[in-house]
Formats: sequence, structure tokens, C-alpha cells
Amino acid sequence: MGALYGAIAISYALIFGVIRIINFAQGEIITIGCFGSLGIYLLMPNLPLPILVPLMIVGAMIAACAAGLLMERFMFRPLLRKDSPALLGLIASLGVSIFIQNILRIKVATSDVPFPTLVETKPLAWHGMQISPIQLILIIVCFLIAIGTYLFVEKTRLGLSILAVRDNKEMAESTGISVQLVLRTIFLTASAVAAAAGILMGLYYGVARYDMGFLPGIKGFTASIMGGVGNVRGAMMAGVILGLIESLGSAYIASGYKDAFAFILLIIVLIFKPKGLLGSKA
Repeated sequence: MGALYGAIAISYALIFGVIRIINFAQGEIITIGCFGSLGIYLLMPNLPLPILVPLMIVGAMIAACAAGLLMERFMFRPLLRKDSPALLGLIASLGVSIFIQNILRIKVATSDVPFPTLVETKPLAWHGMQISPIQLILIIVCFLIAIGTYLFVEKTRLGLSILAVRDNKEMAESTGISVQLVLRTIFLTASAVAAAAGILMGLYYGVARYDMGFLPGIKGFTASIMGGVGNVRGAMMAGVILGLIESLGSAYIASGYKDAFAFILLIIVLIFKPKGLLGSKA
């Protein structure tokens, strides 16, 4: 769960780090990605797994990226063009989140939809410990997402353009960097990461639900703030810590307070390290 929170936190860090607006609808991008992959499966359930799984991933990416681009074009771009307060963006994205949840509930499914079991369920044993294959896949994929996103942002020309716009939008624009291209890129990248998280959640829980991305999205945002605004490495690290604290707290203190542990940890970090675990001092 910590690795999953970390991946979701990265999608938040990409957007919030550049435009400084909280996109509360990012959790619904996770849900759309999960339903996009499920839709491919329902259309072609008899395909062999080596063909079906890549098609499900493509379906999730297309659905999530399309939703992300629509949000960027019709919600965030007008707000940024008018230099609207960040609070308006927060309220608008919360409204979009509620709207998408209800559309999915009314038009797709009002309750849990079974997600196909594509991975062997028999647990793997190693030195007295047991881990299920899907847990292992989830951890590996989430860390690969973190490494890939970090290399993209820090080592590519387009990634450096994202950092330039994050640090000084006007200066970046004056040097010839296309701010609109950068904005589309971060929404595409964040949506692709959210789509991957949606597929992993479907595999892990075995169901898809119209509001499945809301609470994990909130926790992912919590991890992105804890890790430092816009810091990909910090987001992943904070996500893992958050998952560990939540799981250990549920096991050894009280399972009923499972969701509270995440926000208690956030408060502690904001009090003692307000820039985040790996946030810059400047």
C-alpha cells in the first residue's frame, strides 16, 4: 500500500509542483483508468493473457489520459490564464471529482464490479515470510514508475522544461519554452501514472468501484505534501512511510483508526518539517 500511495503521490507532485493547484479529481483519474482496463477485458475476455494484458494497459492509459487532458483544457487552463486564486482550482477540481463519481455510479455501476484475476493467487514463501504475487508486482511496478518519472523529469529536455516552468513560468516562457506544451505533458504523465495505479488497485482488491480512487487519492496527495512539493523522490518515500504507518497502526493500535493515522502523520510533518521530508529550504 505504501508503494501504491507513493505512485499516486507522484501524479499529484507533478501537477501541484508546477501549477500550485490541488487537483482533487486526480483520484477519479485512477478510477477511470481502472474502468478503462476493465472495459477492454469485458470486450475481449477470451484473448490470451500476453495479448490481453497489454491491451488492458493501453485501454487504461487512453481513458485516463483523455480525462486528464480534458481537465487541463477546460478547467485548469482557463483558471491559469486568468491568474485565478488556487482556492478556485481546488473547489473546481472537487466539483469535477464529485461529478465523475456520480456519472460512473449512474452510467456504469452502482456497486462493486469484479476485476479479473490475472495473476496467480498462491502466495510465495521466502525465509519464513509470505507475499502474494500481486503484492510483489505492485511493489516492483510502483518503484519502476518512481524511477522512470524521476529520470524523465531530471534527465530529459522536456523534463527540464517542466522544472523551468515550475521555478519561474514567465522566465521559462521568455526563453522559448512552450508553457502549454509543458502543462499538457504533466497532465499526460500524471494521468498515465494514475492509470497504472488504477490497474494495480483493481488487481489488488479484485473489484472496481465508482469511488475507488477518492480516498487513495487523498492519501496520495497527503504523501506528496509530506515528501515536499513537486519532489518525485520525496513523494515516493513519503508514500511508503505512510503505508507502513497506516498498516502497522491498524495492526498494533486499532484498525478503526486506519485512515486517521495518515492525517496524524501529515500534521506532525507539517509542524516539524513544513517543507516536507525532502523539500527544498529555499
